[in-house]
Amino acid sequence: MKDLTDLIEIRQGWYWPKTDIRCWEYMQRAPDLPQRISNLVSQKRVAVQAGGNCGFYTKQYAILFDTVYTFEPDWLNFHCLVNNIPYDNVIKYQACLGDQRSLVNLKIDEQNRGKNHIAGAGIYPVAMIDDLGLDVCDLIHLDIEGFEYFALRGAIKTIKTCKPIVVVEMWDQLDNRYGDNTNQKTIDFLTELGYNYHETLDGSDKVFIPV
Repeated sequence: MKDLTDLIEIRQGWYWPKTDIRCWEYMQRAPDLPQRISNLVSQKRVAVQAGGNCGFYTKQYAILFDTVYTFEPDWLNFHCLVNNIPYDNVIKYQACLGDQRSLVNLKIDEQNRGKNHIAGAGIYPVAMIDDLGLDVCDLIHLDIEGFEYFALRGAIKTIKTCKPIVVVEMWDQLDNRYGDNTNQKTIDFLTELGYNYHETLDGSDKVFIPV
């Protein structure tokens, strides 16, 4: 088994997987996404974020919000996240998000670890946002490679109770990864819960605001 020093480097002050190039480059192109999203949130008490990746966006949310719950299943990304985010107001879970508790496998993209995604049954736990039992939640930001619809289904009680602003990543090429038309299912789901589409940030992060 490789030593962690063979897998992780310090990159501009961040613990980061050595093989990852493309996720890092994307973060540098859109470094202020959490700030732009947070400008739309009137109260910044609790944010739920997934995937946490190596903590680049999580760190910004930790500064902006009182409490942040972040989810990242990949063990190497999670190791970096823990080392990058030592803040007490960030609760970190090494888990996926979905609409039922289960165990899944991950497809790892070594050059773009932001594109890691669920692929069949395996050993990684799936949790539900509703399991947190939140009575306050001001933001849910999901970037989980096509699984956003299922994570939102697992947050229905939280959404109904707290009416957070919801941001979900939507790419056309991921629309059918976990079934037909999950993008449209996500839009319909949020519409039925009383949400309106507001805007798209950086080409893929769609913002929905409660009416």
